[in-house]
Amino acid sequence: MTLTTPIQFAPLQTMISPLDVVYDGFPGLVLLVDSSGVILDYKAGRDHHLYPYFDDTLHKSVQNFLPQGISRQVLQTIESLKQTGKSTSINFDLTIEQKRKWFEARFSSLESHEIIIVIQNITEEKQKEIQFKRQHKWLAALQAIDLSIASGTDLALSLSMLLRHVATELEVDAADILVLKRNEANLDFFAGYGFNFPSSENHYAQLGAGYAGIAALEQRIVHIENLSNHHDDFFHFSTLPQEGFVDYYAIPLVAKGNIRGVLEVFHRSLIQRDSEWLNFLETLGRQAAIAIDNAMLFDELQHSHIELEQAYNATIVGWSHALDLRDKETEDHTRRVTDITLKLASFMEVPQDKLVHIQRGAILHDIGKMGIPDHILHKRGALTEKEWKIMRQHPQYAFEMLAPISYLEPALEIPYFHHEKWDGSGYPRGLKGTQIPLAARIFAVADVYDALTSERPYRSAWPHKKAQNYIFSKANEHFDPGVVDCFRKMIGEVKQ
Repeated sequence: MTLTTPIQFAPLQTMISPLDVVYDGFPGLVLLVDSSGVILDYKAGRDHHLYPYFDDTLHKSVQNFLPQGISRQVLQTIESLKQTGKSTSINFDLTIEQKRKWFEARFSSLESHEIIIVIQNITEEKQKEIQFKRQHKWLAALQAIDLSIASGTDLALSLSMLLRHVATELEVDAADILVLKRNEANLDFFAGYGFNFPSSENHYAQLGAGYAGIAALEQRIVHIENLSNHHDDFFHFSTLPQEGFVDYYAIPLVAKGNIRGVLEVFHRSLIQRDSEWLNFLETLGRQAAIAIDNAMLFDELQHSHIELEQAYNATIVGWSHALDLRDKETEDHTRRVTDITLKLASFMEVPQDKLVHIQRGAILHDIGKMGIPDHILHKRGALTEKEWKIMRQHPQYAFEMLAPISYLEPALEIPYFHHEKWDGSGYPRGLKGTQIPLAARIFAVADVYDALTSERPYRSAWPHKKAQNYIFSKANEHFDPGVVDCFRKMIGEVKQ
């Protein structure tokens, strides 16, 4: 008999798909395509916004899956990947459920010559980027208008420039300004922009009559949709039907309590607006009112600048309030900490001309948190080291947002440096001692004191005495000892 060795079978091993490996690191949508771009397989999470597009996707070209507008770019990307083997990415947007969404598609090659495409939703980041860019543009526009008004050379030139900013920054088709004639009840056309028919710029309104007249008399904004049904409410505006306007705003131009005119805004479709849009429109209205008032009362130019400054401050406070609403845990913190900072700075006899910059800096101290993702900003538990690294970037975000605006440059000391510490252990630059600007050293004491004496979801507010003792104990470590000494003297004079 011949003996034979039993056959040994290797244990079965589960094959791991490259889709599973990538999906574990980037949950969302992962596509596997061949070198010609034909979809071989995919993996997606249930909550992914592209999920409805998966029907009959397999064995079709990825060109047919992604938006047509980037089909050529997709082919070029695949060809480049085949030649170089270097990963690359492209961005695109889609309208899903009447909302615009942005995505990033990253292409990487496999040893098998197949290609992995990872698609992730970057809408939140893109919206923040758009918001920052819009705010930059708006602040720059306000500064340009301010310089034009301050020069006081030509009212028509100033208002024409303002109207161009109205149309460009607010993305509307046309705008004009009607000025209230001195000692009369007529609002006469003064400047216009964006009209197709010249005669459209030849109208007037009477105080209290028509939409512009009502806005002026009652000093309130008038908004009319479906303007085609209301042509009779305009005076000497015979070409209005030909213009095809649909949406309309009339903004009263009020300076020092006195009506100076009306800013009218026209658009040929319904305006896509939000609270920031309306706030900026009102701010531009205040700018126009100040320009007209300066021309009428040139000897009160200095007072007019105060009005303009108030308009800036109102805009700054509005942004800060928007941040407070986003970060519920610190809601109303900005107002309180600004008050404490100004009191302490005044107690330390900081010059009056510096206080306005300290006030603006305190109001904007956390504006950089607009760039922090919600899942980190609103996290209830302790942040991970990676999340802290992102959170600590908010002073840098504030610097990048505010530095291009020259009139806010003196206020940057607080938003940029308020997390520096006296012993050099702070961030973002690790400054030490008097290297830290005085405004930031003052604010640091006020900020920590208000945080400790305020309610938080994770702890109760500290008694004032306990918070004060903590501040005293951190002199020479976290805080400037000189500032702490002044704080000690100040609270000794104020009943807590």
